[in-house]
Amino acid sequence: MKSEKNLHFSLLLAHYEDIEKKAIELRRSTKLKLPDSIVAATSIVLDAILLTDDEHLLSLSLPGLKTQSIL
Repeated sequence: MKSEKNLHFSLLLAHYEDIEKKAIELRRSTKLKLPDSIVAATSIVLDAILLTDDEHLLSLSLPGLKTQSIL
């Protein structure tokens, strides 16, 4: 279990700079607050579906961002 957590952490670190750049780009080009920019950027860079109940995040229309309601 611990090695699996380390693997996920290592994968995230490998994408850290890309996530950082994307978050900065989103923050500058939208009215997103920094935390939402980081969450959206992480989802986009990792090509992952963002599961959320946040209506604001669900309503975003950003290239590469895929969202799904958890409700």
